[in-house]
Amino acid sequence: MYELEKANLKRCGAYIVNILRPSYIKGFMTTYLPPVIVQEILSQELSSVTLAAELLLQHILTLDENGWFQEFLDVLESQGYIGLNEAIKKWDFEQIEKLEPCDSSTSKNS
Repeated sequence: MYELEKANLKRCGAYIVNILRPSYIKGFMTTYLPPVIVQEILSQELSSVTLAAELLLQHILTLDENGWFQEFLDVLESQGYIGLNEAIKKWDFEQIEKLEPCDSSTSKNS
């Protein structure tokens, strides 16, 4: 279940990692991830938002519970990640690419 979504999230992971601040979606994390993993992600965010987002994405890609993908989209929208939400829904990151080139080797929020 959700194999296509996971493959697409992995393929587009650089966008997610460079945009998302994990603490902004803590409610999602506490619903779907074990507390020790949530704490690890939040602790990592103190030194590197990018590494924390990478860690979050790694764990998201292991989820199997029904509804996690829609909940992820919903929380992105509710937390103001409208562009990222729309890009993931359509699997089209053209608008984000126009805003700022995505280079996974560098990040402003590291």
